[in-house]
Amino acid sequence: MEKLSVDIDSYTLSVELKNIDSPVMGYFSVWKGTKRVGDFRFIKEGKSRNHLKFDEDGVISGDISDANRDAIVDILRNEKPLRLLAWHDSTRVISIRIATSDIELEPIGEGE
Repeated sequence: MEKLSVDIDSYTLSVELKNIDSPVMGYFSVWKGTKRVGDFRFIKEGKSRNHLKFDEDGVISGDISDANRDAIVDILRNEKPLRLLAWHDSTRVISIRIATSDIELEPIGEGE
């Protein structure tokens, strides 16, 4: 299994206001500079989700449970620095995280 670790410094976020036929509740992407490195959809609980994968440009894409939306938005808005971490083999993305670091410790009580 291999690990990908990419610094991210910006994001885009949209929330579906109303579409009763769609399981998609919103979208978010993460960027390193002007390069998009992750592209995700928030999906209603109980609806089927697409597997995480690398697209033809090397961008990780897939579906995330809408139940995780508030925690993801909180991290994107309030933490810095952030990294996109993904563990994968030759055929699939196995696990993905947005984290403050993959090796450095974060001090307690930053005043957030």
